[in-house]
Amino acid sequence: MCILLIFTGCGKGDSGLTFDESSVTYTLENPPDDQILHTLSSITLYDDGKASFEARYAATYLFPYCTYSIQEGEMFFYADIPAEEANMWVSLFNLQDGDFVAKFVLIDENALVLSETSLPDVGFGVKYVTDNPTHRDLSKTYKVENQLDKRPHILSSIVLYDSGKATFKTSQFLPFMLPTCTYSIQDGEILLFADIPEIEADSWDSLFSLHNDDLLVKFILPNENTLVLSEVSFSTLYLAGIGEKYVATQQDN
Repeated sequence: MCILLIFTGCGKGDSGLTFDESSVTYTLENPPDDQILHTLSSITLYDDGKASFEARYAATYLFPYCTYSIQEGEMFFYADIPAEEANMWVSLFNLQDGDFVAKFVLIDENALVLSETSLPDVGFGVKYVTDNPTHRDLSKTYKVENQLDKRPHILSSIVLYDSGKATFKTSQFLPFMLPTCTYSIQDGEILLFADIPEIEADSWDSLFSLHNDDLLVKFILPNENTLVLSEVSFSTLYLAGIGEKYVATQQDN
C-alpha cells in the first residue's frame, strides 16, 4: 500500500504574516468518556519531516519533538532532542535523541491508529483523524531567543496558523499545560485568547479560573519575524519574562 502525504508551500495570510511552514494535524477521534482527558490529543506533521505531539491540559508527561518516516503503511516517530536538553530527557524519562517514540498504522492519508508506543498512558488502537482531508495548515513558528536569565523557560515557542488559531509550546523542563488559542493583530501587537472546547470548560474554570476568549498574552510585533512579550494575563505564565524576544524559525530572504 502506497500512501502519499502532500504538503503545500508557503503563503500570505489575511493577517499580513507570511506563513512558511506546511503541516497537517491529526486529532483524537470520539474518545470514550474515560478518555476525554486522553494524554495524547493530536499529532502534527510538518513538511520538513518533523512532528510534534500535543497533550490534553491534564497530562503530566511532556512529549518530545520528533522526526517521522512512512514505511509499508506504517508511520514511525523518533525523538528529536536538542543537545542542550539531552541530560534532562535522559534523567526524567530515560529518552535519548533518536529513540523510538511511537508507531501508527496509516489507514489512509486521513487517519492514523496507534499500534505501538514508548509513551505512558496512551491507549493502543486509538484513532486520530484530520479535520479536513484536503486542507494543509500554513503556520509560522517563533522560538525564544536569548532568554533573560538562566532559569528554564516556561514559554519556549508560539505557532501561529493562517486559520487564526495558535498553540504554545512550553519549556521541556516545566510540566505546565497551556490551552489552544486564537489570535488577532491590532496596532502592531498580537493578542492571544483562550480557545477552550465546551467539553473542557468546567475543568479549565475549576483548575485555572480560565474561560473561553480570556486574554492570555500580548506581544509587540516589531516585524513579522519577531515577537516581544509585553503582557501576561494567565497565571501559569507569570514565570514568562516580559521583554523576552521570540524569532521566526524560518525567515524570508
